[in-house]
Amino acid sequence: MPISSYLSTILNAMPKLEEKVIYNSKFKLIVLCIGALVFICIGVSSIKSTDDYGSIDAFIGFLCIAIFGLALVNGLNQIFDKTPGLILKHDGFISRDRGFVPWEDVTEIDEVKVYQKKMIAIWVKDPRKYIEVGNFLQRSMLEHNNQTYRTPLIIAAGTLNIGHKELIGEMNKYLAASRENA
Repeated sequence: MPISSYLSTILNAMPKLEEKVIYNSKFKLIVLCIGALVFICIGVSSIKSTDDYGSIDAFIGFLCIAIFGLALVNGLNQIFDKTPGLILKHDGFISRDRGFVPWEDVTEIDEVKVYQKKMIAIWVKDPRKYIEVGNFLQRSMLEHNNQTYRTPLIIAAGTLNIGHKELIGEMNKYLAASRENA
């Protein structure tokens, strides 16, 4: 038996982790939508309380309605969307925002704080590969992430149906398994 066949047989016999599908938490998204509605109401109230639509109160009111209106639309869209938020596979993960990221590109997974909120940072060998995908706004955000955290890939586990620490543990488990099978 040639060595390549022997190695292929051994590698195929090694157990692979099952695919883990993580959906968005409907409860967390509903809470987000309620919060957005509260701020929209505050914005409407701010506008109604002034006679001068050029005042700072009116500006803040319109800004609240615009920003939290977008948050409400996004939250409602995610509540009714059946697409998983994240899929962990033996060869990589699929993020709703970034698409497929192979484990072979990942160098480290850990926690970072973004404006006092814990997020999951995924450091990759070639950040430019992930920055140069998407529209201008997406590229700008990814570039900002890369300059600030040395990686463009940041996952907010806040709306996922899994705890923050548990998700870091699961992702590191899949990363370690992929390296053992490499």
